[in-house]
Amino acid sequence: MSKQPNNNVAILQATLFASGSVMSGTTLVEALGWTPADLEHTVQELKSLLRGTGLMLVMSDDGYELTVASDVRPLVAQALKQSAPPLSQSALEVLTIVAYHQPASKSHIDEVRGVSSDASLRVLLARDLIVSSGMKDGAMQYRTTGHFLKSLGLASLDELPPTKGEGI
Repeated sequence: MSKQPNNNVAILQATLFASGSVMSGTTLVEALGWTPADLEHTVQELKSLLRGTGLMLVMSDDGYELTVASDVRPLVAQALKQSAPPLSQSALEVLTIVAYHQPASKSHIDEVRGVSSDASLRVLLARDLIVSSGMKDGAMQYRTTGHFLKSLGLASLDELPPTKGEGI
């Protein structure tokens, strides 16, 4: 039984917000009891509703995610930086992989690390250390930002130290 579109939009928005990570279309359809067409329609409505707000709906090969809109991301990152704890070991690993392999897809990052990188990617995006740089072969690509270079005191990526071994 299908719910009213506005109710579905609210449900999808709240579900993605509460999950805090990428959710596959299959998971959303099953969990919410919708058809794939219901999900696609609701995704388009939510994208439209979020236009001009501080949030955006990101769709990738891995699924859907509610995240900070790119036009306000630097301000949000600055606000969070005021009280942000140091980056975790996993976030540093992800940042290193992106820096040396950019543009890097989430699947590539996960493959190198051997574990999911969802949370670390969110932290790095929120801190404006990486940014999504478009899609390639159906996968969202990530690259470092000028803020990343500035925070390391580098003028360009060419100044990154050489790698040792094949891990990165």
